[in-house]
Amino acid sequence: MKNCPPHFFRIHPSSLIAFLIIFINAGLNLFYRGYNLSFFTILLVASISTVLAILSLILHELIHAGIGKARSIPVQNIIVNFLGGFTVFQEETIEAKDEFWITLG
Repeated sequence: MKNCPPHFFRIHPSSLIAFLIIFINAGLNLFYRGYNLSFFTILLVASISTVLAILSLILHELIHAGIGKARSIPVQNIIVNFLGGFTVFQEETIEAKDEFWITLG
């Protein structure tokens, strides 16, 4: 996004716990399902799963921010935390129709 403030995108340290849970869950899921995979393969697949989960969360929030910018609502920043992520807009009151389109995105 053009002309973004220096700390436009922030990842809260608590989100690292969620990413670790995703990583462990993916690895254990492959291990306990009885697939005949090496330890390295399980680590690789769990890592790829975790990265894809992080990227999908970031893309999700960028879509919310993009729709807000398209509707002329300035975006303050995007924050990713343990529970997911959220987009913070600079305006405190957003019209209902704008809120609808941002949420639908």
